[in-house]
Amino acid sequence: PALGIIPITENNDCRWGCIDIDEYDLDHISLIKSIRSFKLPVIVCRSKSGGAHVFLFTKENIPASLMQSKLKQMSVILGYEGSEIFPKQTEILVERGDTGNFLNLPYHNVHLRNFISSMMFTVGLKKKSKKLKSKKKK
Repeated sequence: PALGIIPITENNDCRWGCIDIDEYDLDHISLIKSIRSFKLPVIVCRSKSGGAHVFLFTKENIPASLMQSKLKQMSVILGYEGSEIFPKQTEILVERGDTGNFLNLPYHNVHLRNFISSMMFTVGLKKKSKKLKSKKKK
């Protein structure tokens, strides 16, 4: 089982979006380094397939079209042009029954013992973790 969430609201705006990189042998560390070198305000999470979900969050709702446009630009900068972008829609018609496409939340089907190491890997904290361990030994 998984839990999915839809970024676009009934007002055709959103507070988050995502680049869905479906590359199964993805080097997450290189991706994070690239993101840092370009100073992009995004967070990387491993997807259930082993690829990556690159999330962009905003403080306030922005038009879905603007979110989609910015994420497409970022995907090109990172070398992943053509990746799926969420929100997929820039407009939905609620009265017609439109809901938008959902994205699985991070850590789909991850066992608890792998959760912490996945989480640390995702946000690039492995180096900080090693520094903390070495301080404790002293």
